[in-house]
Amino acid sequence: MTSVLAMPRHSDMHTIGVGAVTRRSADETVASYWIRNRRIFALGHLLNEPQLTRVRDALSEPFNHFPTDYDYVVRQLKGVDPAVLYKIFYSEVAPVCFTNIAAVLPTVWTGIDPNWLRAEIEERLAARRRNWFRRQYDKLLVRWLEYNYDYMWKEIASRL
Repeated sequence: MTSVLAMPRHSDMHTIGVGAVTRRSADETVASYWIRNRRIFALGHLLNEPQLTRVRDALSEPFNHFPTDYDYVVRQLKGVDPAVLYKIFYSEVAPVCFTNIAAVLPTVWTGIDPNWLRAEIEERLAARRRNWFRRQYDKLLVRWLEYNYDYMWKEIASRL
């Protein structure tokens, strides 16, 4: 898997996740190509912005305090590689949303606003890129989230 920090050259790329890559000049990097074409290079996999927003919104559903309709969640995730979903769930969505489910009196009961979620995730990802300590903290947080909220992922994965 390719990390955001050490992206390969565009000529080395093939189809990844949902998006197909067309060959361009060997000097063009993946980041510049996808930024120019309004794509997001998310955790080594290509999703366009509406797809990524839809996926994040669906993966935030289990963090509400009402019973989760996992079949609905899986219908929203159709066509995306489970490995990509796992990374997005634990590295992007869960760090932002877990406080809602862990709180005694949650702030969100019926659904997390997709625009707010996108802004919070992008802010968190930017902080990771800027700060080494933040990256290390988030690595530990993700490990803790994988341990404590694995039942959510197991429900989703069992229906994929």
